[in-house]
Amino acid sequence: MQSYRIIPEEGLIIEVLRDDITLDGFLEVTALLVRDPLFRPDYNMLFDFRPGSILMSLEELKTAAEKYREADCFKGRKAMLVNRSVDTAKIMIFRSHVGLDERFSVYSTVEGASSFLQNDLSRFVDEEIIREDVYIDPQSGRTISSDPLLSPNNLS
Repeated sequence: MQSYRIIPEEGLIIEVLRDDITLDGFLEVTALLVRDPLFRPDYNMLFDFRPGSILMSLEELKTAAEKYREADCFKGRKAMLVNRSVDTAKIMIFRSHVGLDERFSVYSTVEGASSFLQNDLSRFVDEEIIREDVYIDPQSGRTISSDPLLSPNNLS
């Protein structure tokens, strides 16, 4: 499962990979994210891949990169947070096919990602988990949360 949180006042999107990600899962969450009314293409993004693993072949990584590039709706900086070398390698393959070299970087620490995004991410992410989660309901496509402030009734 992937989750994301959009923080407009910070110009920031945090996406967390909770378990293994496939090409279909990547494309589904990306489509939901860009349709979210809070989404803005110029927001910086943190992708936290530490809790899960990327289960995509080389061809699937190329397809994901092509779809990402075609969408042309991600203008801000992207920091990828990983803790496994195999995921780092897969992200670098993805990055090489997207062509976002100066706006796209991989880190093993929240501190490194914070420096790249010029935002103190420790307020939202620690070394293990995201502090406030927004989950995507796969049935309805709506965002849901256990936090009352983030309940569907309070989300636009």
